[in-house]
Amino acid sequence: MTGSTDTSDCLWLVIGGPNPGIHRKSPQIACGRGSPPLSIAIEYLSSDEAHSLLRTLQPIVQSLPPQPSYEQILTAFDCSPAVKALFTQARNQHHFYAVVVGSPVAILRSRLGALASRGSFSHPKSMHTRSFWKALAYMIVKGIDDLMPLMPVDASDAEEDGVTTHAHVHAEPTTQLSNMFADQLRLGSLSQPSPESTANSSASNTGPSPSSLPDTRGGGPDLLAEYRGGQGSGLTRTPIVYTHVRCLRGVVETRFYFSPVPPTTDEHARILGGLAGRYLVTHGYTLPDIDQIIQSWEQTPSSANEFALRLAGMGMALTEAIYLASLINFST
Repeated sequence: MTGSTDTSDCLWLVIGGPNPGIHRKSPQIACGRGSPPLSIAIEYLSSDEAHSLLRTLQPIVQSLPPQPSYEQILTAFDCSPAVKALFTQARNQHHFYAVVVGSPVAILRSRLGALASRGSFSHPKSMHTRSFWKALAYMIVKGIDDLMPLMPVDASDAEEDGVTTHAHVHAEPTTQLSNMFADQLRLGSLSQPSPESTANSSASNTGPSPSSLPDTRGGGPDLLAEYRGGQGSGLTRTPIVYTHVRCLRGVVETRFYFSPVPPTTDEHARILGGLAGRYLVTHGYTLPDIDQIIQSWEQTPSSANEFALRLAGMGMALTEAIYLASLINFST
């Protein structure tokens, strides 16, 4: 499906695709999740603004391989200080409306334009922000929130009627999750225990009881207190698991303490794409098993079923292998 409209009073800049450059008419660009991440149309307000955007963005796009993935595009733009600096002067004066399902499909500059873009679409989708980089990223991932890069929450991105505001918290993923874990459970120090205690907890599959965990932080809800308070209500007392460690055949270790993912494991897993990499890391797969999965995918790139059967032969549940194949196909 495509989005186009006759907006003669608007001026357009297109980056990527077969016809990049400055246009007098709204370009026709496919919309929806199945459409490619490029081209991207941007409404501009002056000739100087258009040429500045074109000089900054188009060379980055031209440096990418043919038919780049959304991850490749996001990474290229994210690594450019010039892209991050666009529209940072007098930022509160700028508004961007990223329309991913509507007519036109573009980064618009007015609320009225964004509302008009809804047209007769049964499920229009757009986002308002004062950050150009955030609007650009939203267009690249076609409005799929789970694919958005982590960004600062900006209180100035106020919700507007008919236009969704996107807020994605900025923090390193591991740090953010560990801090969230510590804050919610009030575990105090989440340092890794000694090898002896780790071995004992792994072998017995029990670990420290909630009542033995230190409670050194003041303020806020105490989930552990609520947990302990419910013991008299017939609830079964079980330890809180932080993560499992897996091989292809299943769980090989249960950890009851904060255990950061080694950067090399995280980077290696992302060879299979962002979603598949995140799935493998979150589920605790180790580097040797991730290597086996990558090798299996490289040996069966054209057959998801053959890939799944190969992993099933190594011990992975067939249903999980099929799901992993779908994640890889979506990410790459």
